[in-house]
Amino acid sequence: MRNLAPILLFTYNRVEHTQKTLDALCSNDLASESELIVISDAPKVKEHIKGVEVVRDLIRSKVWCKNTTLLCMEKNMGMNENFLVNITAVLEKYGKVIVLEDDICTAPQFLSFMNDALDAYEQEERVMLVSGFLFDISNRSLPNTFFIGAPSTWGWATWKHQWQKLNRNAKELFDIAQKNNLYNRMTVEGSYPDFWNQLEANALGVHNDWDIKWFSSVVVNNGLCLYPKHSLVVNIGFDGTGTHFKNGEKGHKTALSKKQLQFKKIPIEESDFARKSFAKYFKAQQPTFFDKAKYKLNLLKAKYFGK
Repeated sequence: MRNLAPILLFTYNRVEHTQKTLDALCSNDLASESELIVISDAPKVKEHIKGVEVVRDLIRSKVWCKNTTLLCMEKNMGMNENFLVNITAVLEKYGKVIVLEDDICTAPQFLSFMNDALDAYEQEERVMLVSGFLFDISNRSLPNTFFIGAPSTWGWATWKHQWQKLNRNAKELFDIAQKNNLYNRMTVEGSYPDFWNQLEANALGVHNDWDIKWFSSVVVNNGLCLYPKHSLVVNIGFDGTGTHFKNGEKGHKTALSKKQLQFKKIPIEESDFARKSFAKYFKAQQPTFFDKAKYKLNLLKAKYFGK
């Protein structure tokens, strides 16, 4: 019997998003053979209690995959600690994991792609994770799968030995990035400076974000992320209900692939064409001069006057 990766789903109080995410997951080809572990963080404020309970009732209402395990946190952990602790725990037990959030809807072949990739690249030291998401870039000339050194964490997977390379100390990561002149590497030739800005903000203690620490750990280890030609994931959280994107912001929207992807192992090397395509896309997403100035001002205030 094939050793499939467990699916780790993080939820909170968004029942409609969670319902759509679970319905899409259930439609996956390997859902009936996969273990689903759902993490429900405790309410942060009393206004969230009802929403959290409704989501938990939804999880309990059905065996969404082969088996569904609901783990309810006793106190609110927040995203950073919640993700770091629970991803680590699942990897300690299973050795590999597929990670979803409550606003990540997947195509029917998502689980097949992720498990095929996990099996194919497990022994490849430079391949640190697999992404099911692809930005809305021109993909006519892209191969079915490709590698670049800028990872995505919207529907992704990794192995225990790669997750162990995660550095949770943002200041150390930022120091390493500065010392080794990794600005262009981290920002895809300067096309998305927010990656660097996020790490700097974490290094200063202004923010505490698990994903930029993981992203930066991949970069400083010269790691690669495998992507599909067509996105097998769509983020439905750009409606003002999420943590990182507020209502009205542009966000990184994409269309869910309807095409069947033929998986085949490829050489472990970064695609120059894909990297240039990412840079072109990121440049079109950049904030205005005034947005950048406001961000820098807030960062300086936090640095010299505290949070």
